[in-house]
Amino acid sequence: MSGQIQRVNDGLRYVMDDWSSVAAYRRHEAESGGYPFVAGLQVKQLIPSTDPNLADDMVTITLDHLTKTDLRNLMTIITGLIAGKEKEPES
Repeated sequence: MSGQIQRVNDGLRYVMDDWSSVAAYRRHEAESGGYPFVAGLQVKQLIPSTDPNLADDMVTITLDHLTKTDLRNLMTIITGLIAGKEKEPES
């Protein structure tokens, strides 16, 4: 599936052809001495309706107070998931 990258306030969003998207952005207003860097991550997924009389639904998940450590941990998890999918199944 193809898509495009868009700039959003203090971040970037990748929007796919079906309007599902992933956005990462910095939250300057939430930063303080204890949290010098705060970010947010938002995933929107289009869920097709199984009923032809109903519209498709957009589900949104937002993680809104992420530190650098949180972002590093998420990156490690995502990298592991991608690497796991690329491995050949063992016979």
